[in-house]
Amino acid sequence: MKRILIFLFTAVMINKAYALKIITPEDKSFITSPYLYVIAKIEQEDATHVMVTVNDIKSPLIYIASNEYKVQFKDYLILDIELDNGENFLGISLYKDGKLLEEKKAIINLVRPPRSLPNSAKKYYFHKEEKEKECLNCHASIKNCAECHKRIISKKYVHGPAGSGDCNVCHLEENKNGVKYTVQENIVDICINCHDNMKMENYRYAHGPFAAGSCEVCHDLHSSDYPHQLKMETNDLCISCHQEFKKPGVTHVVTKHPLGGKKDPSRPGKMLQCSSCHNPHGENTQVFFVRGVKNRMELCAVCHKK
Repeated sequence: MKRILIFLFTAVMINKAYALKIITPEDKSFITSPYLYVIAKIEQEDATHVMVTVNDIKSPLIYIASNEYKVQFKDYLILDIELDNGENFLGISLYKDGKLLEEKKAIINLVRPPRSLPNSAKKYYFHKEEKEKECLNCHASIKNCAECHKRIISKKYVHGPAGSGDCNVCHLEENKNGVKYTVQENIVDICINCHDNMKMENYRYAHGPFAAGSCEVCHDLHSSDYPHQLKMETNDLCISCHQEFKKPGVTHVVTKHPLGGKKDPSRPGKMLQCSSCHNPHGENTQVFFVRGVKNRMELCAVCHKK
């Protein structure tokens, strides 16, 4: 867990059947972006403190009974957190002068790149009607998505539509089954509207995620610190699925050929990496040799011209 970035919370309390309610995220949900708003409602008039746990990080006891918090934030606790790959634990504990009153927990799975999920996992959606009703108590006038979603476009390489605020290029504005701003299931159909050189018919053989229409397995759809909005360095991304190359004693089929750390003769200014030889989308050979070459010797000749 990298960090808990923001704590905004309040303490206007009203007697109700529950004292602490996690509005979002839902327990056992999964998400494909590491950035997540956690919103809880606190309705316990004699509560004085909150403690938040994200994985192995615990916040100090946070005083929530001051007039300043009551006036500014009403009865909500709002967290902006960054998740780790895989399963993440969220705990919110409510206290009165050091005595535990109530605790709520949730499990959230970050799926990047693909991982197996429990059968009970359900996709995370923020913009559900019942959740937006809670937000509209304070945020009735927000018109720009970036007012809330600054972090997803804060990295070095920003996807064009996200950077220009044209979110509806990918997100549907209409309500779909009680959820707003969804994207269609087969993301590749959206992507090729702009990236028309990536059409499936261009390749005899297609790489698994691309063939499955899951561009988001490798690319962050909003922004990234890596070129082409990759989710991590190219080689790290490749071996996150092709984990056989992590095992002791296992080497590439061309055993003495460097996989990194050397300049790429075929691509001036770049270093050798998996994509020096393999097209990550697809190609005309089953192992996706770049530049349309048909066999290994022809591939070697791209750099070794003598």
